[in-house]
Amino acid sequence: MNPLKTIKTGLTAAAVIFASMFLSSFEARADNWVEIETGSIWYNSDYTFFDRGTGYIVLELAEADSNGDFSYFLDAIDCDSWVIYVLAVKDDYGNFDIVPNWNTDPTLSGSIVPGSIVEQVAMRVCPDCYSLPTANMIP
Repeated sequence: MNPLKTIKTGLTAAAVIFASMFLSSFEARADNWVEIETGSIWYNSDYTFFDRGTGYIVLELAEADSNGDFSYFLDAIDCDSWVIYVLAVKDDYGNFDIVPNWNTDPTLSGSIVPGSIVEQVAMRVCPDCYSLPTANMIP
């Protein structure tokens, strides 16, 4: 029995385990999705912020369809008026292009309905609106 070979094998195994633990925890921190409705609706808490220009909370939502495909939306919540606005839909290249008339087009906004999924999201993010990161991102 060669002690050097045993030590080398043990160190290699430890390095592989450490690397996999490090990479998996790094990935989890990068995409912190909070499940709102089991298996269908999430919001990205890493991409949730208070927009100084509008006073709204901006967040990324993901919705799974019956095929397991996802659609991603950039929404803004007016916590004072209890209204949600759809700012953009993520395109095939992973970009959000904010719709110029997001705040005037009635098809892109609506009241937050009691008991809805949107209310569940708003109830999570609105109480923390002043402790969220801030930005001036909405035109």
